[in-house]
This record gives sequence, C-alpha cells and structure tokens, in this order.
Amino acid sequence: MRTRTVEVAKILRLERAGRRLYHFVSGSSELTSPFKEECEDTHFYHRNGIGVFDGVGSWAENGVSPRNYSQLLMRNSLRGLREGIQRSVNILHHAWTYSKHETGATTALMCLIKGNEVNIANVGDCQMLHIRD
Repeated sequence: MRTRTVEVAKILRLERAGRRLYHFVSGSSELTSPFKEECEDTHFYHRNGIGVFDGVGSWAENGVSPRNYSQLLMRNSLRGLREGIQRSVNILHHAWTYSKHETGATTALMCLIKGNEVNIANVGDCQMLHIRD
C-alpha cells in the first residue's frame, strides 16, 4: 500500500451581471500507509486556490522526515496566497524562499482561480486536468 494524498476539487460557475465567475468547492482526504511512520504528502485548499505537495519519501533513509519539507512549503504557499500574491509560480517561489533552510524535497502543484482566470504552476511529476466546457 502506498502513501498518498487525494485532493478533490470542483469548480463552480456562477453568472453575475452576464459575466462568468468561478470559485472552488473542494474537499480532501489524506491516506497513510500502515507501513510508514508518517504521510509525506500535504495539501491545502482555500477559496481562491488549491495546492498539493508530494514529499519525497526516500529522504527517510537518511533520517530526514519527508513530510517536514512538503508541509513547510505548503504552509508558506498558503501564507503567500493569503498575503495577496496573484500568480501560482510567484507563490511557489515565495514559499521556497522561506522554506529552503529545511532539508528535503517535494513535488508541488498549485491552481489559483480569480474571476474567470485559472493560473496553474507545477513542479515535478504532479498532474492536473483542466477541462473547459
């Protein structure tokens, strides 16, 4: 059994004054393998965006918690979003700046939505499917 984070997000379309507006409705679940001490993965969801961070489990072989870095990057990403940084790539750069003192590695996937614009940043082998009707 593999440790993994499952993030489910649904984007609702609203019509206001003839203009399409979108927002996230999301939920999540974190599944931890019974063969591992901790889940390496972490995530956040916010009314303006979601982020998924998949920590690299092989760091545990060197005595480093694989969750610490992914959790720190997630917290700093959420902080950047709350501080009003507008683009996903800028939020990830902000988060990395405040997280680079920690040892570890993670993939990162972030999606922001503002009005009718979706902004996505991806580092590593994460995937996102964006479907338009």
